[in-house]
Amino acid sequence: ASAAGTVVFAGIADDNCDTRAVIVDHGQDVRTLYWHLSQVLVDVGQVVTQGETVGIIGETGCAKGPHLHFGVQYRGVSIDPYGWCATTPDPWHAHPAGAASVWMWADQPSPCASPPPGSVLVDSTDTQRFRVLHATMAEVTSGVGNSALFTPSQRGYDRMRPWRARPFVPLALAEWYAPLPAPGTFRVLAYIPYALSGLIDSDGVMYQVVHRDGIAEVRVNSQEVANEWVDLGTYAFRDTGRVVLPLRDSIGGRGIWADAIIWMPVSGSTP
Repeated sequence: ASAAGTVVFAGIADDNCDTRAVIVDHGQDVRTLYWHLSQVLVDVGQVVTQGETVGIIGETGCAKGPHLHFGVQYRGVSIDPYGWCATTPDPWHAHPAGAASVWMWADQPSPCASPPPGSVLVDSTDTQRFRVLHATMAEVTSGVGNSALFTPSQRGYDRMRPWRARPFVPLALAEWYAPLPAPGTFRVLAYIPYALSGLIDSDGVMYQVVHRDGIAEVRVNSQEVANEWVDLGTYAFRDTGRVVLPLRDSIGGRGIWADAIIWMPVSGSTP
């Protein structure tokens, strides 16, 4: 369950496909739908908590291969829970079956809105606090601020074939720098856009978070987190934050994204 709520449907959906499905009502006219399940594990009227298992993924109904068809509805009309950031009109809102696209993820800030109070966001369009070294990155109209950068990765350390020669070139990297409002503890997130780059996204990039007590390395599989913020961890900082992304992986030639980094203060933290 994506959020707490009450199960209002659990069984075979009347969709001409005999799909096993669950619908959870979250109040305020919002409900979520879970389709193509192999097993339904809840009953109508059951109260569920966020993260509770409501079913097992499957391929029942009109499905080709096991997957979860996840939907969000507002007043019975399907919406896009990832919002719409572009300056052009929201195409789903204009569709007869759609409603306005609104960012619905409570655990992550909206890429379409201003940063939460006390947070510091550095986007790839910020020429003062973001830079790229030893690489030329292409731009797409996607992501935070409707702009994101990508480039083919350099080939770096290869665990499977350490004997392979690697080109002796300067290390390409992207770097975000953030003056923080005060010393304290901040949660650091990186945004991975969902857009076509003509490249296969890398499944192993290594973000380096420079904090008060040292440097943390966080491996990210970009193929699994497209169109989301990636949590790079929570750290103590003095008056500045810095994140470095080497533009390389073990294979090379795959897509690496550079978009926005946000430092979000942790409530109740002490310097």
